[in-house]
Amino acid sequence: MDDPLGNFANIDVEAFLRDSEKRAADFAAAQEGVAAAVGRATAADGLIAVECTA
Repeated sequence: MDDPLGNFANIDVEAFLRDSEKRAADFAAAQEGVAAAVGRATAADGLIAVECTA
């Protein structure tokens, strides 16, 4: 009979926590990058200019 929890009893908790912390830091950095991004465009005749942020 297969264990319904899989190999959970043998999980490396420290490695799991390190990986989780790295993923959270990567996600926070990505959020900062998106928040800092600015899109700009100007019509060919220069009469309209737009800027868009997150």
